[in-house]
Amino acid sequence: MVWHNRKDEHMKKKCTPIRLAGIALSILLAVCLASCRQAEVILAIGSGSGAPGSENNMVEISIDNPAQAIKGIQADICDEGNYLQGVACEPVGSASAFTCAYNELSDGCFRIILLSLSGDVIPEGEGSIIRISYNVSEDAPDDRCVALTASNTAVSDEERNPIATVIQKGSFCF
Repeated sequence: MVWHNRKDEHMKKKCTPIRLAGIALSILLAVCLASCRQAEVILAIGSGSGAPGSENNMVEISIDNPAQAIKGIQADICDEGNYLQGVACEPVGSASAFTCAYNELSDGCFRIILLSLSGDVIPEGEGSIIRISYNVSEDAPDDRCVALTASNTAVSDEERNPIATVIQKGSFCF
């Protein structure tokens, strides 16, 4: 009988590392699931076109936010060659209840700030959220396309924490 008790104790000691490994694996899985919740947001600048000297040419910005609600967005949208002048932005789609503030910057970029004055959020999902209106310079080259890029981009969650964001360039053709 004494020998049998030693065997049980020996088995318990061997099982302890397995139990610890199982606990560690469970913790690792929980951390992984939490970090998956912090997935990157994709902010995609669309394409537009307009003849030199034309006004109110539209470019849409869309979002793909797979894991969390968004409280606000700021970005400077820049065009290669500075042929575009931003004149308006309008919230659309899941951001239609938001306010879109804007300003043409001295470097030629067009700053947009999308926020809700009533505490709304952009829910998880994808689609167009902003429509930008551009006027095209008379000096814009005919039959040429330029890149639309974003800088100084900030996207925040419901607690106003920054969210990792990937920018997809757009284009504008004259």
